[in-house]
This record gives sequence, C-alpha cells and structure tokens, in this order.
Amino acid sequence: MSFSASWVINTHMDKYKLNHNRNNNSNTTIASWLLVICKTLTELGVEPDAALRPLGLEKSDIAQNPNQRISIKTMTQLWRNLIQLTGHKDIGFLVAKRVKPQHFRGLGFAFLASKTLRGCFNRIAKYSDSISDSVDVSIEQGIDKLALCIAPKSNVDIAEESIDAFMLLLHLSFMQVLDADDIDAEVEFCCAARGMVLQYQAHFGSNIVFNSDKNRYWLTTRCLDQPLVLGDEALASQNDQVVESYLAEIYQDEKQDSQAWLLSINAEINKQIIRNQLSAVTLAKTFNISERSLRRKLSATGTNFKTLTEHNKKLLAEQWLTKENKSITDVCFLLGYQDTSNFTRAFKRWFGVTPSDYMKGIRNI
Repeated sequence: MSFSASWVINTHMDKYKLNHNRNNNSNTTIASWLLVICKTLTELGVEPDAALRPLGLEKSDIAQNPNQRISIKTMTQLWRNLIQLTGHKDIGFLVAKRVKPQHFRGLGFAFLASKTLRGCFNRIAKYSDSISDSVDVSIEQGIDKLALCIAPKSNVDIAEESIDAFMLLLHLSFMQVLDADDIDAEVEFCCAARGMVLQYQAHFGSNIVFNSDKNRYWLTTRCLDQPLVLGDEALASQNDQVVESYLAEIYQDEKQDSQAWLLSINAEINKQIIRNQLSAVTLAKTFNISERSLRRKLSATGTNFKTLTEHNKKLLAEQWLTKENKSITDVCFLLGYQDTSNFTRAFKRWFGVTPSDYMKGIRNI
C-alpha cells in the first residue's frame, strides 16, 4: 500500500451537503456504511433496495452523497432486518470485511497514515463522532496495555451487529497498518455470544469476553508504540483537518435549529444553577451527549459553557435582587459563590457596578 497527497485533495473536493434524515437532536451515523451493506447484500444475492426502501432509504441517494447522516434508529432497524433478509447472524462481520478506508474519508486515511497504533487509538477516540455520535469512545489504561472503549450512549438503542462490524473493522485495520496476518488483541463485547462463539474466535482469536460492561479492544503498549513503516504524520494531520471540516459541517447544519437548542440548554443551565448541580458533565448527560460533544456543539453556535453559565447567573442575580427582594448574601450563595468578594467581582463584570450600588440605583428610580 502506498500513500499519496491525492487522498487529501480528493477528500477536500467532497461536498459535505448533509441530508440528516432525522430530527436534529437525534444520534446519527455516516451513510457510507450503507454502501458497504449494499455491496454485501448484492454478494449474498439480496437486492439492496429490498432492505433500504422500507426504511425510506435509496441506494442511489446514498451513492451520490455518502457523507450524509442517517439516524441511529433507522440504522439499528436496518441491521436487525438484515439478519432476517440474509439468514446470517454474523452479518456484522460480513460487512466489516468489505469496508475500505475511503468509506470514512479523512478519518480512514488519517488512520492509515498514523505513525503508531497509539496514534490510531487517539484519532478514533477524538473523531469518533464523524462515524457515529451514538457511542462514547474513550481510551482506558490497563497494566502494560490500553483499550479503545466503545460504550453506547444512554437511551440509545444500538444493534449488536453494528458493534460486531465496528470491532472487526478495528481489528482488520490494525492488522493492515501493521502488515500482519494476526495481532494479539484482547476483545470484550457487551453482547452475549448469540451462538457465534466459533465465528468470534475465527476473527479475533481466543481472547474474547462476552457480557462485559463495555466493548473494549485491548492492545499491549509495546504493540501500540511500534513504529509503522508507512506512517506519515504530516499526511495524517492533513486528513485530520478533513475530518474536522466534516464535523464542522455537521454542526453547521445543526446550527439551523441552534436557537431552539440553545434555549433548551439555557433553560437547563438555569434549573441546574438553582439546584446547585451545574457542571458541564451533568449538562451533557441531561442531553444524552458526551461532554466533548456538548462543548463542540456550543462552539459551533458561537458560545461556550462558561459564557452561558455567566449569562444565566446574571439573569438570576437580577431577578432575585430586584423582583424577589433577596439579600445580596443570599443571592451570592444561591449562585454558588463561596464568598461575597467573588460574587461582587462577577457582578461588576455583568453590570459595571457592585451589587450594593446597583440596588441603590434601583431604589432611587
């Protein structure tokens, strides 16, 4: 395999016109998965449109714009329908074996150009939303090993077959960049074996755990830090920019309804300030997204968590002081400040005067 700058040129020429096929606040995955599913179905003797059309999908539409987003609800139903259509419980593995780097555009190429498998791990964790924003992807430290963890977000229904596909895709991709026929990995699945122990072992070896709390793909640190012969960090970084552009387009598309979303965010921030429970983590959980996704989405709308918190504290301070006649000390502690000096500094940022001077001005009106 050889790398070329045409990867970057070709992927930058893609039009990131996103047809979400979903409500703006639902979770999505990149539609290029469907191209691989269609190819797999054709090779199994099943007409792809027989699987797609009942769900409102068209193969020709996906082929014209593989970067568009498909709702996870639709994709989950499709994966489960595939078992009935094909009779293959291992459909996830069959699909994964047909995936190419170009199906995931910049991320696929950045992955291949990484200097080490550790770099691959980091890129997958950082840019996982470009493939699907229905899971939280993180890196977990063990003794002399690291795991790439894939955990479905709360209240998101994900087909076991899609996890099968993603985990095998990781495994095959790691072997590809190592130019190896096998790799000593430990793999954990949240699902049960579902009568497919032999298929799992054929693909991953014998180091497999089922019914785990997370899906994990473990590699030793020695393996992760082994230099990759074809690694090219400059090229990988260029493709990182492609992925970042794609993610920016996703959130720009969502920005059309950003005002309504921000109203919901502000309302929840207001509630959590009053309950003295506000943090970016709790706010993200309320909206069923990761903290990283929350901060990215806020950034895409031109704001951030700190700014919105300050805005809501300012509104509450004004309301409590002028309309509810609370004391300055009460308002200070209700807003979560440990002492009045911190509250006074914040208040002067908001209104240009101290709380006491502000109240004097109100009384003199």
